[in-house]
Amino acid sequence: LHSSKSESDDRADRHTWSWRRAFCGGYEAADAAFLAEADRRNWDDGSTACACLLSVDDEAGSRKLVVANAGDSRCVLARGRHAFRASTDHKPDAPAEKRRIEKVGGYVVELNGVARATSPAGVGFGIDRTKKSLYLSVARAIGDRQLKSPTPVLTPTPDVRVLNLQDDDLFVVLVCDGVTDVLSDQQIVDVAAKHYGDPAEAAKKIVKEAFAKQAADNITALVLEFPWVDAAKVGRVWAESEKQLKVALQEKKDDEPFDMFA
Repeated sequence: LHSSKSESDDRADRHTWSWRRAFCGGYEAADAAFLAEADRRNWDDGSTACACLLSVDDEAGSRKLVVANAGDSRCVLARGRHAFRASTDHKPDAPAEKRRIEKVGGYVVELNGVARATSPAGVGFGIDRTKKSLYLSVARAIGDRQLKSPTPVLTPTPDVRVLNLQDDDLFVVLVCDGVTDVLSDQQIVDVAAKHYGDPAEAAKKIVKEAFAKQAADNITALVLEFPWVDAAKVGRVWAESEKQLKVALQEKKDDEPFDMFA
């Protein structure tokens, strides 16, 4: 058999495999270490985790964004004027997550209109009926020992995506679910773009905007600006987008049929 893959393709595949192995191993090690400490201190806490790695090879002309996510924190990429979701929210009622949870003996229940993962104890089927259970609106997380043992309802293993960055990719925003509960991906990108050049200020503005909209959960934001993109380029992209929007609105208005009885 003859392969059409080039040597550079093989190298890229090896890098992708290495990144996935590294992120998955790191998340699983962090989970094990946290659970050991949680057992010693009797903690029932846990956390979602979203991380990204920027890989740049100028000689090969390669720029990649590696995104690892476990839970419902989110990575949003500004692709030109538009928001591009670079991670997947791990909700218990997502088909793949629900199948995995039920396969290991866990349950997905609905409480107040929200799908939540729980253990057999959470639905009254545990051997020890007095043992309490968590009801979490995520399917993956670090910690949360009640949903790790004896029934591994949650998994710490992240989804890992490797994205080839394009010329119009401008920056990345990492946020937790308190932000995404009240702000759309596009609103997050719009707020960050207004403060391009000062990522710390951009992150603060996102948090303040979510707080102003009465976010009821944790509110955290981090903005990563690509070093090869300057504020002038972001300004040009936004100005061109506004211009195109105005033209589109005018064309739509011009296309409206004339109503002689109006």
